[in-house]
Amino acid sequence: DALGHLVLPSIVLAAGTMGLITRTTRAAMLEALSQDYVRVARAKGLTRRAITMGHALPNALLPVVTLGGLAYAQLLTGTVLTETIVSWPGLGRYTCGSAVTLDFPAIMGITTVVSAIYVVINLLVDLSYAALDPRVRHTHLWWTDPLPGVAAAVRSGARLFGGREKSPPPARPDSA
Repeated sequence: DALGHLVLPSIVLAAGTMGLITRTTRAAMLEALSQDYVRVARAKGLTRRAITMGHALPNALLPVVTLGGLAYAQLLTGTVLTETIVSWPGLGRYTCGSAVTLDFPAIMGITTVVSAIYVVINLLVDLSYAALDPRVRHTHLWWTDPLPGVAAAVRSGARLFGGREKSPPPARPDSA
């Protein structure tokens, strides 16, 4: 019985997001399939499935994963209206009830929880980039050398803050 009551809220929450993710996936796949590495894979004689799943899809997933993470967080906040309309108990209905009764500690708690969920979802999306894209996996890590330009300037002996560089003394003409 409970599963039957989940159908309508699920359709309401997923309808708009599904179209956006589908459109983004299609655009990213079309762009990936027009790249040179796909032409090379075709020239090597790989099957269409191997090209699509092995070469194009991993490169097309980055924008889709980003959008999916943001959509998940948006769905979490979209439950406020949906749960209130269909009278389904949950965080959204509790939020609406707290706002109506001016329960400020509850509103602040809900805001903190939703904000923390947004941060965690964005962190997971960023970490998933390393699993999806080898270019991200092999790039420079910011914590190993946070200021590469400053470090190079210090190693070269340049002055970083204030003061003028001392210019070498002018060359004396040889008096011979």
